[in-house]
Amino acid sequence: MRFSYLATDRWFSVDNLSIVIEVDNPCVTAFGPPPAPTGAGATTPVTASRVTPSGDVIDVGWDTASCTAADYNLIYGNLVDVPTYALAGGECSLGTAGAHTWNGVPAGDLFFLVIGTDGAGTESSWGVDSLFGERNGLTPSGWCGTVSKDVSGHCP
Repeated sequence: MRFSYLATDRWFSVDNLSIVIEVDNPCVTAFGPPPAPTGAGATTPVTASRVTPSGDVIDVGWDTASCTAADYNLIYGNLVDVPTYALAGGECSLGTAGAHTWNGVPAGDLFFLVIGTDGAGTESSWGVDSLFGERNGLTPSGWCGTVSKDVSGHCP
């Protein structure tokens, strides 16, 4: 989409613009290949809600029914680093309830992933990118004591 501004017009206005795109992406989530969560059926999406106006506390929820894991970790980075998957930190041992209150959320624009772990240093897939390759390849996050990454499509 492109907008042009001609100096001879001396004004430009865009109001109520909405761009909608549906992407059919059979991504691999957690440790298995369930369909991308839509909120319908057997899976639910990752949800996040600010608890405080400053945003330093966020309630996070995720699907534990599609693929159970011994524990879950949350890894995050600065939003500008999404293309390189550079991480800034992790929130470890979230438990298996599928809900966690993340306290002390860093300021700024962030991306985050909730990933399964076997509790012995192996984390799950981060899902696939737009070319259906594993996000960050086989490189584990290194946060929360993880030293390896299992992308074989099974739960630990």
